[in-house]
Amino acid sequence: MELTDEEIIKDLEQYNDEQTINNALDLIRRLQSGYSSASKASEEWKAKYEKERKENAELQKQVDEVKTIGAWVDEIHENAVVHGWYDGNGIKNFGELLMLVVTEVAEAMEEYRNGMLMKETYVNEKGKMCGISFELADIVIRVMDICGYYDLDLEQAIAQKHEYNKSRPYKHGGKRC
Repeated sequence: MELTDEEIIKDLEQYNDEQTINNALDLIRRLQSGYSSASKASEEWKAKYEKERKENAELQKQVDEVKTIGAWVDEIHENAVVHGWYDGNGIKNFGELLMLVVTEVAEAMEEYRNGMLMKETYVNEKGKMCGISFELADIVIRVMDICGYYDLDLEQAIAQKHEYNKSRPYKHGGKRC
């Protein structure tokens, strides 16, 4: 709230010195001018803060929607069950589950041998998404299904194995590609 000059002068009448009154008036005017600027800056800050708050809320929503590895394992295994992979005529043992992973590896190799580029994808005549990346996704999906079936904590296993691998020597084991 800004004071008028008359209100300021009335408040300053207790002072007899004209220079003191003029200095006080000048100071008050500068403060009021600064107050208006500060008020404008405050509004700009509020608008900026509100914009950042909305952006952060959107980012948090996206983070909340990201599934953990465990959630993917549960959802993928549930989908396999719903689609009959574990009914009376379905998978019987661990070996069969592993061979389904091997089948997906072989399909990825076939795409590569057929000249597919790593990021090249297509939809075949049956409407199936094809390409190396989709076959690699199928490998991960099959592994996650196995983990769901046997109630294995894949996320914990990955974390522990990765930590161990970081401690291993350069090209450990003498294996070659």
